[in-house]
Amino acid sequence: MCASIAGNGWTFDEIDEGTLYEFCPRPGVHVRLHDASCTEIRFDPVHRTLVVRFAFDEDYPGRAVCATYEFSDVIVRDWTDDGSDDGTDAPWRGQVTELTWDAPRTFHLGLAEVALTVEASAVVVSVT
Repeated sequence: MCASIAGNGWTFDEIDEGTLYEFCPRPGVHVRLHDASCTEIRFDPVHRTLVVRFAFDEDYPGRAVCATYEFSDVIVRDWTDDGSDDGTDAPWRGQVTELTWDAPRTFHLGLAEVALTVEASAVVVSVT
């Protein structure tokens, strides 16, 4: 069974690898995660949810300010950190290098300091 992928008020008609990394949730708004910084990774092992939040500069073209990915029924397959914690509250901060979706349920997130591979039954993407 493929993962269900939807957004606030919109859906992906055709899901291809890479779609979650760069897409247009509404006319005039183009989300490119390589232009964002990851500001939060929160995994709840009891409820098996994963929330990943990305922030864009205020002057980001296309007016996207924040993109939030909420994964459901998560199984973490790999979570590696390069160990370069700079002492901030979020050591995973950094530019997004990749977010891929491999059918049917595998997602890989690459950041400057962290790599994360999970299986999930669904992901909801909210763009503000």
